[in-house]
Amino acid sequence: MRTRVTIITPTLEINKELIECAVSAKSFYNPGKNLVVQHIFVLDGGNLDSSLWNKIQFLEHEFYKVELIKLVSNQGVAFARNEAIKNSDGDYLMFLDSDDTFEPQKIAEQVKLMRQKNANFSHTGFVEFSDKSGREWKVGAGKNITADILKKRCPICTSSVCISREWLAGVMDVSENLFPDQKMRSDWLGWFKLAKKKGFHPAFVSGYFVRRRIGTNSLTANKLKTMIYNYRVYRQTGHSIISSSAKAVLYPIDSLKRRVFHQG
Repeated sequence: MRTRVTIITPTLEINKELIECAVSAKSFYNPGKNLVVQHIFVLDGGNLDSSLWNKIQFLEHEFYKVELIKLVSNQGVAFARNEAIKNSDGDYLMFLDSDDTFEPQKIAEQVKLMRQKNANFSHTGFVEFSDKSGREWKVGAGKNITADILKKRCPICTSSVCISREWLAGVMDVSENLFPDQKMRSDWLGWFKLAKKKGFHPAFVSGYFVRRRIGTNSLTANKLKTMIYNYRVYRQTGHSIISSSAKAVLYPIDSLKRRVFHQG
């Protein structure tokens, strides 16, 4: 019996980076040919470049199928991810940002480990690299993910996450969305929500299975914006104004420490 994996990729446009993203998902290690990937791209209000989209469609093969959801107007990454989840049919859900890429072993190794550990959530280590400086650094996966930890910080790279869709459907209300409708940090709040759900059982996945691009306009690269959005998350997870302010200011220091010591 084949295991179905749905990969969700929101994007504002079809471009070269998106093709690289799709190639990395398509080229997955598939021992026994027992994995089938459904890759859902959500075009978030942008114009469809048919010639570039055709290049992505040409990547399809027996074990890799692509689908396109085109939103009429820009709704934001949280809405795009939630919409793709509603249209997914995989046994497992994975997320891959449009400027990130998977290592070939990621899908098979992550699913295998989750089955061995009877886990319903996992995330892996990743390699960040800077467009501006050309430097890169490794960040390991957090070995212990709980709601208390996620209340303090988010050691999870969205492109490294895998969730059991059966478990997710069982703990979410019919009208409930995984990601809250806000511009930034909706993924952090989504993981915090899951960590409080009944039966949450995460697994630690060693290895660096995602390459994550840090562009000059990304939230990670903009420290001021990072502090502002982190402050809002802390307020939503129950911290006081003073505590939220202090944690938001110190967050970049904690992130730097994790990169230096390769820790999640």
